[in-house]
Amino acid sequence: MENSTLSPKAGGGRDAAPTPVDISVGRRLRWLRRSRGLSTRELADHVGFSGAQLMKYELGTNRISASRLYGLACALGVTPSFFFEDLPPPTGEPIPEGAEMMTHPLTWEMLRAFEGIRSSAQKQAAYALLLSMAACFDAPIEKVMR
Repeated sequence: MENSTLSPKAGGGRDAAPTPVDISVGRRLRWLRRSRGLSTRELADHVGFSGAQLMKYELGTNRISASRLYGLACALGVTPSFFFEDLPPPTGEPIPEGAEMMTHPLTWEMLRAFEGIRSSAQKQAAYALLLSMAACFDAPIEKVMR
């Protein structure tokens, strides 16, 4: 059974809207490029296409061909499978808890920022802050607004 919401077929032809897979791959490409400290121009020049085209790939508006994805993976020092690691398997298995949040660009930015914290005590404090912020959303609105 195929996961129809992520199926490449769901995107249709050349002018079709991007699929969740296109968007997820693009987000991972952008995150990886940024984590390597590369501008769009630098990476695009390295792999041989325009910065505008790279931006379209990162936004998911253009699908990345297998050969281009392979070239990008080589340039960024990862395997092509890296771009699909956060996607559920195509077998129709349930999506693991929390998997959707890994496609959100802020998740990757927060992880990168968290890794930049050198102090163990500061990491603990940041973690406690996030937990307290998340807990306030479980509370009734009256408690949050106090």
